[in-house]
Amino acid sequence: MAAKLAQKGYQSNSDIMEHRLGYVAAMGEQMAQLSNMARHLGNPWAIMGAGKDSAKGIDIKIWPACGGTHATNTGMLRLLKQKPFTADEVQEIFIETTDNPSCMAPNIRWPQSGLEGKFSTWYTAASIAVDGKLDLSSFTDEAANRPAVQDMLKRVTIKQLDDYAGRPNRSLGGEVYWDVNVHLKSGQTLSTRVHDHGDTYRWEQREAVLDKFRMLARAVLPEPKVEEAIKRFMALEQERNIRDVVDLVTKAA
Repeated sequence: MAAKLAQKGYQSNSDIMEHRLGYVAAMGEQMAQLSNMARHLGNPWAIMGAGKDSAKGIDIKIWPACGGTHATNTGMLRLLKQKPFTADEVQEIFIETTDNPSCMAPNIRWPQSGLEGKFSTWYTAASIAVDGKLDLSSFTDEAANRPAVQDMLKRVTIKQLDDYAGRPNRSLGGEVYWDVNVHLKSGQTLSTRVHDHGDTYRWEQREAVLDKFRMLARAVLPEPKVEEAIKRFMALEQERNIRDVVDLVTKAA
C-alpha cells in the first residue's frame, strides 16, 4: 500500500524511519538499531531460513487450526503414542501453561461449530482424546457437535501457571511451555512438557508438506488436478505464465 501511495504522489517525512519520534523509535524503543534491520535484506531471504543470524523461515502448520493450539496438539498426540488410551478412559485433561488462557488466540471455551473449534485449544484436546487424531474432518460442524466431543470438553481444563499469572512473560525470561497432563480413571497420569508452540512442518519435510496439500486440495479438486498442481508448483520457475497455475487450482464457478 505504501508503494502504491508513493506511486500516486503521496509524500511523507523523509526521516520517517530515523527521526527521534519516527517508526523505529516508536516500535523499537531504545533497543532498536536501524543498521541491523537491513543487514540481511534479501541475502538470504528470511522465508528460506538460511543462516543462524537470519530469520528461521516459514513454519507450516501440521493441523488446520490456529497455531496457538499446536502445543497442546503436540502434547496430546505424544501421550497417545506413549500409551494409547480411549475417551472412556479419560478422567480429565489438565493443561498448565505460561500463557493466559483467556488471552490466547484460540480462546473459545465452548465451541459450537467447526470454525469455532479451530480457535479452541479445549476443543482440539477433546477432539484428539475422542478420535486419536486431528485433521480436516475434525473441524466440521457435525464433528464439533458430537455428544462425545461436547462431553469431553467438560473434562478439559487449561490454567496459567501461578508464577506467570498477572505478570508479563518477559519478566520471567520469556520462556513459553505447556504441561499437558491426561488423568486416567485408572489413577494413572500421563504427562509431557511442550516448549514454544509445538510441532510444525519445515520445508525440509517435503513429503509431509505435500501430503498435507493433497489432504486439503482433495476436498475441492479432482485427484488429477491435485497431482498436476504439485508437479507444476515444484517446477514453478519454468512456468511462462503464472495464471495457468492459478487456473489449475481454482475451482470453477
